[in-house]
Amino acid sequence: MLTAAAGAGLFYGSLTPRFYPADERSHTAYAVKIRSGMLPDIDTPLPPDLKPAESGQRRIYVANHPPLFPAVQAALATAAGWVGLEDAELTAGRALNVLCTLAAVVAVAALGRDMTGSRRLGVLCAALFAALPAMWSLASFGYSDGLGVLATVLVASAGVRAWKRPGQGSWTLVSTTMVLAGLSRGSALGPALAVGALLTAQAWVTLPSGSRSNGDRPDAGRPDTRRVRLARAGRIALRIFGPTGLIAGWWYIRNTLRFGDPLVSKELLQRLGFIGPAQPRPGGLLGTLTDLEIWRVLLTDLAGSIYAPSMGLPRPRLDTVVFWVIAGFVAAAVASLIASAWKRRIEGAEPALRGLPVIGIATAVVVVGVFRHVAAGGGVHPRYLLSVFALLTVVVVAGLDRLHRTGPVLAVIAMCAASLLLLAQGQRWMADESDVVDLEVYGPGGWRVLAVGLIVLGLAGSVAAFMRDRRSPLGGDAQVDSAGSSIDPRRDGEGH
Repeated sequence: MLTAAAGAGLFYGSLTPRFYPADERSHTAYAVKIRSGMLPDIDTPLPPDLKPAESGQRRIYVANHPPLFPAVQAALATAAGWVGLEDAELTAGRALNVLCTLAAVVAVAALGRDMTGSRRLGVLCAALFAALPAMWSLASFGYSDGLGVLATVLVASAGVRAWKRPGQGSWTLVSTTMVLAGLSRGSALGPALAVGALLTAQAWVTLPSGSRSNGDRPDAGRPDTRRVRLARAGRIALRIFGPTGLIAGWWYIRNTLRFGDPLVSKELLQRLGFIGPAQPRPGGLLGTLTDLEIWRVLLTDLAGSIYAPSMGLPRPRLDTVVFWVIAGFVAAAVASLIASAWKRRIEGAEPALRGLPVIGIATAVVVVGVFRHVAAGGGVHPRYLLSVFALLTVVVVAGLDRLHRTGPVLAVIAMCAASLLLLAQGQRWMADESDVVDLEVYGPGGWRVLAVGLIVLGLAGSVAAFMRDRRSPLGGDAQVDSAGSSIDPRRDGEGH
């Protein structure tokens, strides 16, 4: 499935004209400045060779994001320059975004395994995420969204492990992923901080004062007073949040001192009036969250449309049909999980998805962050919700599997079919669109031939692996405990 996903990313990346996505010029300029040894901010002008010929933004307005992605992009561009590749920074940015999104697919597999205890379901979670129709069109831009999605999923996966088995090792893993989130995008730091706060609260409420699971000196023999519990929670919070403050905190302090906002959101919205409405939306955050039209645009664009800034032909869309297919799968999964939770509660069994609070709080923070941006006047961009889709695939796959073990497989097949159809429509549309707006397709035709080959090879390999697992004695459904050790379901029950 990863091979097919890489082919889809290469296909869209080689098809999309140079600087066609709105922010790509600014992201590329960020890497150019980093490569020259300068750390820009949102006031830094674009390099002369990257300034648009017509009116448009002429500053590096994406420099509100931390410099990790453009630094790696600059390093890749340097290597690409050594081999004589043209447009080194742009090519490196597109390739890096695809690679980060591919890594996020692998991270979703780990998250699914940690949540469900099943390697089979973990793989199906990753396959469903990779098959989202609009994903690889969005992932092929020279943006840093792929890194943000990767960081958010890694934080959630580490958080699920820590929620199930609190301890020094699991908290250190959360802290490490939180550092990555802080260095990637502010939108990834928000859910990371929320997960850290949730784990600190868990330690406050559940760990006894004599517990050694936090790696601190035990307090055995001392009364479990409020002061003792507060001190223990403080030590754990320092372990979780401290490294992020030391390694990534400087960036947000810099933004706050210069622009009065760690994310520079308000300043950017004032300067970029061309993105979304110029003024805040009526009703504020609550009114925006309850605006069904905004939800429709976000979800249907994710379900089946290809990016286009409305310059020429109507863009190809599968949104309505695919949206309702996805909605049907989600509704079935949620109903199944509710019925299963009710049954387990009656039977006195522990919850099946014990890490669900971690997924829930991370998802809620991302959604609220997106809608705060929209409520303040920002644009409605579906790529902001990619991390939400990544997190919720775990819930959908687990719920469908409880209905029938073929349920997640049917969902993956449906999404793959929609993705292939959108890919075919995108090829035809981009060729026509390029003629209308006088833009050249970015990459040579040989790249798209290679991309199609990778897609065919990846899908064929996925089918072969699925058939092999069906013939195996365990049906590909080996369970894992929270430490990652295999469990034979024939001896240990269903396990998930």
